Amino acid sequence: MKVSRAERHIHQQSFHCSTNPVGAGEYLQEGISQADHVLLDFDHKEIVIGGRRVNPPKLQGVSGGGIFHISRRTNQGPLVAIATQNRRNSRLIVGTRIKYFLAMVRELKAQQF
Repeated sequence: MKVSRAERHIHQQSFHCSTNPVGAGEYLQEGISQADHVLLDFDHKEIVIGGRRVNPPKLQGVSGGGIFHISRRTNQGPLVAIATQNRRNSRLIVGTRIKYFLAMVRELKAQQF
């Protein structure tokens, strides 16, 4: 994402990637609860698109993006988490499981009545 103040315009490029969750040992190493979060492997130095290694965009602004568990067979799947952090030194994307956002929405909705 680039912000042009002179043009009063934000230049944004969409980005999606396919990756895999990490093993249970990485949750322990990072001190993150597997019940509360999803950790995804994202090594900036190992991104390959179309058989060629590429430099991915910076993930600044990825927070709030959806993390989906997509079936390779059907190419569909549910929203399971919301991206909340990029741990570049650990080559991880951290997502908070969707159940926490749903609980917050339910609580806010209940307070409105």
